[in-house]
Formats: sequence, C-alpha cells, structure tokens
Amino acid sequence: MPLSKPIAIRSVHDGGAWVLRSRLERSGAPSRLDRIRADGERTVGLELGPCVALAVTDAGDALVIETNANAGGADRLLRCDAGGGKSILLERPGLVCVVESARGSLVGTVAGEILRVADAPGSSVVELGRTTAPVVDLASDRTTGGVYALSGEGGSELGRLDAELVTQWSSRTGMRCVRVASTEDGAHVWIAGVDRPVARRWGRDGTLELERSDLSLAGFHSVVAASDGGAILAAAGGMLRLDSQGRDRPGQGGFDWIADLDRAPAVRRRDSPP
Repeated sequence: MPLSKPIAIRSVHDGGAWVLRSRLERSGAPSRLDRIRADGERTVGLELGPCVALAVTDAGDALVIETNANAGGADRLLRCDAGGGKSILLERPGLVCVVESARGSLVGTVAGEILRVADAPGSSVVELGRTTAPVVDLASDRTTGGVYALSGEGGSELGRLDAELVTQWSSRTGMRCVRVASTEDGAHVWIAGVDRPVARRWGRDGTLELERSDLSLAGFHSVVAASDGGAILAAAGGMLRLDSQGRDRPGQGGFDWIADLDRAPAVRRRDSPP
C-alpha cells in the first residue's frame, strides 16, 4: 500500500502495523502515525510533532518519542492506541529510543540513561540503569527481562544489562552502526556497519559468535534478527539475508529507499486452505 515519507514501521501481533511518517522531507518535521490492519486498510491516523522512535507494546499499542514537545523543550514518550487515543507516559529531555520489555517500556537517553517506565498514563521512572555514553538504540531480551544497549559516538559500544538494569558486559563494536536487533528469544544480538560491509552477532553472555566482513553491501541503517539466529540487513536500495551461520541467502534489491524493517507474524492468507 502507498504511504509517503515513512520513517519507521513496527508490526503488530494481529498482522497489521504502525507506520511513523514525516510530513515534510526534512529533519525535525511534524509526523503522522498510521495504524494499518492486516488487510492493508488504514484505521487510525494521528498527527504528531517531530518524532524519533517507534515501538509496539504487547497489547498492540504504539510507543512514540515526540521531541521538543512542550514549552520547556522536553521530549515525550507517548502511548497511542488503535482507537486513536494517546497518553503521555514520560516527559524528560534527551529521549532517544524506546523498546518494549517484559516489565514495561525501556527508554534510552543522550545522557547515557536507560529508564524503565510502566506502560500507563502518568508513569514515572521505576528503574534506572546507565551506559558509559549516550544511548543510540536498544533491543529487548524478552526471555530474561534484560536489554542490549548500543551506545557511544557512532554506536561504538554494545553492552547488555540484566533485568535490574545492571551492566553485565560491554564490548567495542569496531564500526559505526545505528541499530541493534535481538532474536525473539533474546539469545543473540546483531549489528551491521553504516560505512563498512560488516555484520556481527553476539551471544547473551557477551561472546562474539559470528562476523562477516565481506558483505556485498554497506550503509546498513536497519537490522532485523531472524528467528533462526540469522539476520536481514537493509541498506538504501537492497536487503541482505544471512542464515544462522552467517552464510548468504537470497535477498532483494531494486528499492529506491528502504526506510525500515521489522519482523511480521505469520498470517494465513484468506484464499489459502485451512
């Protein structure tokens, strides 16, 4: 289905998705958040200010970070539902990224904080962890309640915090990267280079399990970890697919620009047999 100027997409368990779009082709422009059903119909469209992050709760609501949302210049973490309602979960300067965890939303900040916030209106920070540098991106380990944190200038550090947001390990990434993606069970985590044809996978214990430094593309700005331990990496014009051993599998090229990727649940087609 046609949707102009997409920024981010997150799938929902019913086969639909939330899509965050920019109203103008420039940084800091107002945003629009659309809810799409599995059949492609748009059911909700919310007008928002400039936004920098999108996640989805277990209930299927969208979590969005809206920047400079009040007169004091603070950012807002919003929860938006399929009925078009929205509520403020947190107001705080320097919010960068958000991910849903087994115990509420986890938010990263430019001050190197990782905040756990309950998914209810008027929530306050219930737990606080820290990295050694500004947070770039987060990925949840849903099995254990932990979180993987990409931090530092250009995503120079990758680490893991446990369910109490205590750092367990940290490792240099050795490249510039902007996204971190964990497998569904949280046992593995992937990153890929923005300016180098490199992808790496770490295990939950901090072991570097796999490296590919000879990929046919570079410029990766989106990464999705596959359920088999592999990954799909997106650059501007194409996607690479790696299996659990890091071997090449059929990908896809020919795109004008891939804005974002996400895993989608398996949904049976209406015309397929039961």
